[in-house]
Amino acid sequence: MKARSVTITAQEIQKLVGGTLHGPEKFIVRGLSTLEAPQAETVVFFRGSSEKKLQEIIAQSPPLFILVGFAPENVTNNSSCLLRVDNPQESFIRLVETFYESDQPLPHVSPSAIIHPSVKLGNDVYIGSHVILDADVTLGDGVKIHGATHLYRGVTVGANSVLYSGVRVREDCVIGSNCTVHANSVIGADGFGYLPSRSTGLLKVPQVGFVLIEDDVEIGALTSIDRGTVGPTVVGRGTKIDNQVQIGHNVQIGKYCIICAQVGIAGSAVISDGVVLGGGVGVADHIHIARGVRVGGHSGVVSNLHIPGDYLGMPAIKASLYKRTQVYLKKLRETRSRSKSI
Repeated sequence: MKARSVTITAQEIQKLVGGTLHGPEKFIVRGLSTLEAPQAETVVFFRGSSEKKLQEIIAQSPPLFILVGFAPENVTNNSSCLLRVDNPQESFIRLVETFYESDQPLPHVSPSAIIHPSVKLGNDVYIGSHVILDADVTLGDGVKIHGATHLYRGVTVGANSVLYSGVRVREDCVIGSNCTVHANSVIGADGFGYLPSRSTGLLKVPQVGFVLIEDDVEIGALTSIDRGTVGPTVVGRGTKIDNQVQIGHNVQIGKYCIICAQVGIAGSAVISDGVVLGGGVGVADHIHIARGVRVGGHSGVVSNLHIPGDYLGMPAIKASLYKRTQVYLKKLRETRSRSKSI
């Protein structure tokens, strides 16, 4: 996104996001920055609730417009301006479009695109260079497809979805409305299924299902979601998937889940609504993970997780138990070292 040349006052920002202003209404703001690298006359947000920490930041920084989540009653402020809001980070995100132009392209169909006569195009679509739309593809209104993407036979893409360069969506897969699929991801490749065979060594199991991506899903770059062996692999509404994630055949992912980078989910696993899988988590096949479970990075889920809460380790266990176990192991090593020295 390209930065706008914008000058706005503190009072105008208050009108945009609400909240209670602590400082001059005419404080000038020219952009966004972060507390790690603050720039003068920009909006930043403060995550914590410590007035002492906030005071230290103000003393060490140039004049800032700071979004905070508490009433800064005891903060001495000689140069910066504070705005108390319910959720500082959310308010910060809402201000991005004020200071940055949208990078969404205008409706256009590239002359280098290859589009089968049976393809149904919605209103205001954008189709970039060297895109290939196979037979019976259906696009909703406002769909944007960037260069060298390939949609195979029978694909459906809902309204206002965006597919970036190099995306491949295989036969009969369905992508809902307001979805984003980032560069070089593959939706609907064959699931990984083989049976031992006396005649051939390994017999490939035909993969005749499809992938169903519900509305408001975002899928990161270089992610693969395999089609079901029979029936669909499903990604629920509002779920967000990071880069380089592998989702196996017939996996069922619920609504509003967060799947971080390099997660691998084996076939037929069921991930309930609101689950969070940290980076590098592995989930075994046919596992069920209950609603509200959060699994820490590089953990391995090899048995069902039925109770909401935080899990860590390999195999993944309750985080509180995992931490106690690490303490006991440390003490055991120390005890062993002392016993050897006697």
